Amino acid sequence: MLTEEAIMEIRILSRRGAGIRQIARELGVSRNTVRAYLRGQAVRAPTDRRGPGRPRKLAPYEDWLRRRVQAAAPIRLPATVLHREVVAMGFDGTERTVRRFVAGLYPASVVEPVIRFETAPGHQAQMDWGEYRLGGRRIYAFAGLLGYSRYLYLEYVDSTRVPSLVACHRRMFAAFGGVPREVLYE
Repeated sequence: MLTEEAIMEIRILSRRGAGIRQIARELGVSRNTVRAYLRGQAVRAPTDRRGPGRPRKLAPYEDWLRRRVQAAAPIRLPATVLHREVVAMGFDGTERTVRRFVAGLYPASVVEPVIRFETAPGHQAQMDWGEYRLGGRRIYAFAGLLGYSRYLYLEYVDSTRVPSLVACHRRMFAAFGGVPREVLYE
């Protein structure tokens, strides 16, 4: 089914002398669709070709599952537990069937927006170690990040002992061009 704008476009192009093929090509629809709208025939919306289908195995238990989930709210009951309960009532389907049905009963989880933690320039740096294995040897990554500009300092060393830590800090502060008010250690 075309939008009102597309139908209007078909009529305008036809009045300007465009042929059916040109209109169909320009709008990306079939020539028969263009003809039908130009003749004033309503084009049917595509019908759902599926029939009523066979009855679902879970249909006799759906009301009970809805009531059970509502009674347990706000606690989210596992589908394994609900499957066990409906099996005891005579259901002979799979847990997956119950899981798919129950998923629609719970509201979609609301994702909280990310709130960035902002610091003033020169206020904070963050520091952390990373550990890697290279041919049986341990290599450590000293990473420092300025809170305001997100400027990253990265250095690979073979030790995390205090002399190495102090030396890494000195080189990091030299790269930053100064010392921040505080350093946050992960």
